[in-house]
Amino acid sequence: MLGQAELDELLSQRDKINLRLQEIIDRQTDPWGIKVTAAEVKDVVLPDSMKRAMAGQAESERERRAKIINAEAEFSGRGKIRAGGIDDFRAADRPATALLTDDEGNFERA
Repeated sequence: MLGQAELDELLSQRDKINLRLQEIIDRQTDPWGIKVTAAEVKDVVLPDSMKRAMAGQAESERERRAKIINAEAEFSGRGKIRAGGIDDFRAADRPATALLTDDEGNFERA
């Protein structure tokens, strides 16, 4: 039952999952005359391989966001390039860089 839920769902909707778990157990124990009064998920242990995969995914997402922020900063904060021209810009933490535009207005590094 727990394998059917996403990890964030396990953490954020425990009451709902506990109720579903109790219903499943009730269906299985009812023919024996046993009534389950409470079922609850207390601890979920993740395999090391899953922890590594989640860490890798989080790192990839951080890198993606950093690239987007960097590209937006270069596009908007460093001056816009007009077709046919080169605009050099300098930043304290970067060497001089030139950006060019093609006929469609797309930027590319020189």
